[in-house]
Amino acid sequence: MEKEIFDEGQKQDVRELFSIFNLPENDVLKIENSNELFNYLIEYHKFICIEEPKNESEEVELLYTIIQRFRNAGEHLPDYFDEPGICDSCEGDVVESLIFLNAYYNEMEREIMILDNVRDKYIVCIINKNQVDQVYILSFQTGIPLVCMDEF
Repeated sequence: MEKEIFDEGQKQDVRELFSIFNLPENDVLKIENSNELFNYLIEYHKFICIEEPKNESEEVELLYTIIQRFRNAGEHLPDYFDEPGICDSCEGDVVESLIFLNAYYNEMEREIMILDNVRDKYIVCIINKNQVDQVYILSFQTGIPLVCMDEF
């Protein structure tokens, strides 16, 4: 199977995404296709990977786990997110947890976007509200379709 290589238009789309995500423009040269772009964005914590809980312990700790992944990716969430029982309805449900966190981000004029073509885990990113439309278009043009949580 032949690897799809970005054309010049897609390379420009990648440059724009790098600008939005505050990534080094020189690294664009390393990216030749959507798989490489996807892996790069995960490696540099612009995409956050969240897996379904596999047991009861992971279900109980799910929101805490997601919050820690967000923090590890550079997100500054308030300490009150560490309170036990902050979202009892979120327990064990990734989508409910992300919707809960998205409400907080909406207050901060930010948005959680989620990769729409991966079903074995949840891949999300957090961007400024004023960049949603641009990221939506660029992500589809580069083969990593992101949608807002409300559309998922």
